[in-house]
Amino acid sequence: MLGIQIHRLYMEKGKYRKLLNEVFGLMKGEKLDAALQESKSAARVDAVQDLMRAAIIRSSICKFNGTPYYFSGRIYEEMAWDDFGNLIYDLMRKCKMPNGDYSRVEGVLKVCKRVVAGKALKPDNAIVVFNNCVFDMSARRAHPFNSRWVQTTCVPYDYKPEEHVFLWRMFLDEVLPDKNMQKVLQEFLGSIFVDRRVAKMETMLVLRGSGSNGKSVVFETIMGILGRENVSNFGIGALITGNERKKNIAFINGKRLNYCSEIQALEFGKDSDTLKSLISGEPTEARPIYGDNFTAYNIPLLMANANQMPYLKDWSYGMRRRICIIPFEVEIPKARQKKELSRDLEAEYPAIFNWILEGRDRFIANGYKLTDSKELENVMDEYQSESSTVMKFMYQMNYLCRYEEIADIEPKWMSSAILYRKYCKWCKDNNAKEENVTVFGRILSEAGYRKKRTPNGQVYGLYGTALTEKLYYEKREDLRGNYKQRIAKPVYKDGKRYAYTHEGLAACLSLSIYQVQRLFREKKLEGTYYMEKRTTVFDLDAVEKIIKQLKIRTK
Repeated sequence: MLGIQIHRLYMEKGKYRKLLNEVFGLMKGEKLDAALQESKSAARVDAVQDLMRAAIIRSSICKFNGTPYYFSGRIYEEMAWDDFGNLIYDLMRKCKMPNGDYSRVEGVLKVCKRVVAGKALKPDNAIVVFNNCVFDMSARRAHPFNSRWVQTTCVPYDYKPEEHVFLWRMFLDEVLPDKNMQKVLQEFLGSIFVDRRVAKMETMLVLRGSGSNGKSVVFETIMGILGRENVSNFGIGALITGNERKKNIAFINGKRLNYCSEIQALEFGKDSDTLKSLISGEPTEARPIYGDNFTAYNIPLLMANANQMPYLKDWSYGMRRRICIIPFEVEIPKARQKKELSRDLEAEYPAIFNWILEGRDRFIANGYKLTDSKELENVMDEYQSESSTVMKFMYQMNYLCRYEEIADIEPKWMSSAILYRKYCKWCKDNNAKEENVTVFGRILSEAGYRKKRTPNGQVYGLYGTALTEKLYYEKREDLRGNYKQRIAKPVYKDGKRYAYTHEGLAACLSLSIYQVQRLFREKKLEGTYYMEKRTTVFDLDAVEKIIKQLKIRTK
């Protein structure tokens, strides 16, 4: 009994008194008067306990993250179990029960705790609480504060639907000029406000850049937009391994976002299965400090900044599709760096929120997917190649596992023995450590390369350069030997020279097909070609100029 009385009050006194009056107001009446008329202590306490139990069920008190929450007038806020114990004791005092009845308060408290445990709070990601209203994204309507709008977080600015971004747009156009990448960033931030019970968002966003390129401004702005108390900042490693993992999961549960300001070198490689589960927001066991174990269902989306991407051993399709890397490659000169830009952007928070809302709309319209971007696919290919000598070999040889332009085209099937010999030769030429044939095959399978068994052994399906060679020979056969001779000669139009296809360009300029493919992939030939149906037509004079600038040797 005395243990409950001496607990320090963690809640603000005004909010505590308001909650006390709310629950007691649901108990008052003839039933309470009748309960207090009971002559025996046990019967009296049981009768008051039943009224208290019914009042708590009807009140705003509920349970989230293993602790009780209550409606404060704007949002649902956490209350300590000690405060809940104080509340039960003070309710008994307000009922003016005889002193002898207080010896039974522990039993009443246990019953009331069980009631709260059965009232699970389920925050709605589509509900955003501002300083001036509650905004329902799904219905696109603003409402006054009310307990029916279930949310445990609020943002520290007003909702202003008429505001538009200006400074934020200028900033993004400078540090991230690619419009598709801007769209992906916008849609990912918009997906934060989509309930994961409605759509399973399984992407972690990583902003990669060496420094002085705007990542920290994005970090500070997103923290401000979502509200710092609504964003956690744990490193990825702290959420997938270690003794503190359960405590950390309990802390992030219910947050809008976990934004790691810098990824450490080995964090991704610690436990790839747990990382995939975390990115997908799958239910995870958690335990707050001094609390009980519970299942965390409200795992936030993950976002991180990185100067260099960490080593990733698992390159299965399941892992690759869960990571999206946006490169911040524009380095801002010191003379043009604006250290107070993050603070200047605070005035645009309502407008930036509206910009994020546009991204949410597009994300939903895309079928709950981020906008496809070939540039981002190339970034992932490059990252994948850096993580393994096998993938680096496949990337440099342009042996791809997919072909985007023609979905149903068959790949070139290459013997696994021949492919492995090519890999070993490449490793020797590049002073790289080669993997054994078993690991080589496992890495290719995890990366999504098709394989099948034939009477002559196992073969892999390859696109890219391998497919180009295959199509080239097929075309040459179909044209009975005339194809190569025809495309090897330039075509004259309007006083200009043109070459048809990559092979034709290679033949006209005495380059290898690999040199042409690499220049094309690295976008060095931008502006020198156009498409005639599915055929690439090159301006020979423009390409020759680029070849001279790059000082590329011809045959």
